[in-house]
Amino acid sequence: QGKGIVSFPATGGKNLINTLLDNPLKVKEAIEFDVSEREVIAEVGNLIINAVGGTISDMANVEIQCSLPEVGLSDQLIKLDNEPLDNIYCVGQGSFTVQGINVEGTIIFIYSYENIEMLIQQLSPQKSDKVIKVLIVDDSLLIRQTIKRHFKAIPDLDLVIMEATTGKEGIAVFEHQTPDILITDLLMPHMGGEELLKELQHIEHQSFIVILSSNFQKPVQERVKKLGASLFIEKPITPEKLSYLLTQYQESK
Repeated sequence: QGKGIVSFPATGGKNLINTLLDNPLKVKEAIEFDVSEREVIAEVGNLIINAVGGTISDMANVEIQCSLPEVGLSDQLIKLDNEPLDNIYCVGQGSFTVQGINVEGTIIFIYSYENIEMLIQQLSPQKSDKVIKVLIVDDSLLIRQTIKRHFKAIPDLDLVIMEATTGKEGIAVFEHQTPDILITDLLMPHMGGEELLKELQHIEHQSFIVILSSNFQKPVQERVKKLGASLFIEKPITPEKLSYLLTQYQESK
């Protein structure tokens, strides 16, 4: 919540009202508004405040509450209603001209420090506080290093990357760390990817399991899917394939 103020010079406001009401009368000196004129200028202010507030709302993904404007003639632009001066902040001020009649006005938004801090947090790029744990199981050092390099090239991604060189070693790390994403090769010494998947069926988990293999035959893909694999990616790994992997992981949550 905050305060939105739209201000016109009295004479300019009167000329704006005359234009909107299709009244040819132009004034050179400030005069008081009657009831209908107050309604017109209040509606103008309401439209302007809501248009600007709506833009802020869309950007920050928060609701901006606006009350109906009050209309009056005063040299005092801002009335704070006994609010402490050290608890307000002017978000922004901009001038505008109404096309054709050269009416200048000013828009001012006032929020408490608490609310402006909330807006700043909403408008600032948010880095997820969720650390994604990734376990790479592959006997190839080159493959593991390549996957890690592609992961690290992604901005604003908070990862903990673990490695294992065999399926048996991968199971031990998996049981201890419970990764969010498991990327495993199929062909490895001592215990391959399929045997690893069979072992994981006896462990309660919600990990996103990715098979990375050069053997992309459909029977193989169907078999590992039945064993619990979430995704099958053909080697070699590329940044595009890794981006697709992360998209599929996020959509699975």
